[in-house]
Amino acid sequence: MVVSIQSIDKSQQNRRNSAQLNSQTCLSSIEEDKLQLITCLQSTLDLELMLNKFLESLNDFVKVDGIYYQEDERDLKLKLGRQSGHSCGYRLINNETSFGELVFKRSKRFSEEELQQIESFVILLLIPIGNALKYLDAVEQAIAEPVANIGDKVLLEHTLVREIELAKRHNHSLSLLTLHFECSAQKKTTKLPLNIVNTIKDVVYDVCRNTDRLFRSGGKEFRLIMHNDASGARPIAKRIERSLRKAFNEDDGYGLEVSSGFSTLTGTDSVKSLVERAKNQMLKSAR
Repeated sequence: MVVSIQSIDKSQQNRRNSAQLNSQTCLSSIEEDKLQLITCLQSTLDLELMLNKFLESLNDFVKVDGIYYQEDERDLKLKLGRQSGHSCGYRLINNETSFGELVFKRSKRFSEEELQQIESFVILLLIPIGNALKYLDAVEQAIAEPVANIGDKVLLEHTLVREIELAKRHNHSLSLLTLHFECSAQKKTTKLPLNIVNTIKDVVYDVCRNTDRLFRSGGKEFRLIMHNDASGARPIAKRIERSLRKAFNEDDGYGLEVSSGFSTLTGTDSVKSLVERAKNQMLKSAR
């Protein structure tokens, strides 16, 4: 049987048109499901419920056994589903703001195509998860009793920007001390009680200068802006840590452990780099 070139070209074109139409129909269906998922995610500010809905929707496209979510600054850890051996993880960052890390778990490896599909869904989480974390912060601030002379995370950022600018302009010394507290296994909590926070405040202000200022940057993390260079900040940091350990000894029934780290401002420092260096030193000393 002889088939003309024209008929072959026409047949191939028909097949291409048909494949393209099917691809567009499939893409349209996926995009429609994603729009429904966005609406669903934005319908709640409950973080655990949001992640459960996300996991259910994702499983219609990529089979995942479970997910693990972690946000260090608020000391959040959520495990949903089965925590199998193979995993792929993504840091959730939007406009340089970190919203934690999300890890996907499965008993077998993810293919490249599945990873691309997961990534396209992870993007949908950024705004809803950011809103959920802001809601958590607002609730905590609303129910917390006021603590005198301790600024919050927002005030810390504004104050650091101003203090860094002034220190560079007038060539003044500036250091930042980070304090992190861990509770005993019997007293695990993401939020320290008011009496503990007040004790921390009193101990810190007993040791540091009157011009230094304490801020609460997380549930169990504090930062102190000190007007000292490294040689002045180091002994103050050690005295604060010793005093805090003495205040929270094993007999108090709370079992708090404190770790600290400090950084001193350089000519090239920003708020981010100053904070990160203090935190990195704290993590090294805690090992």
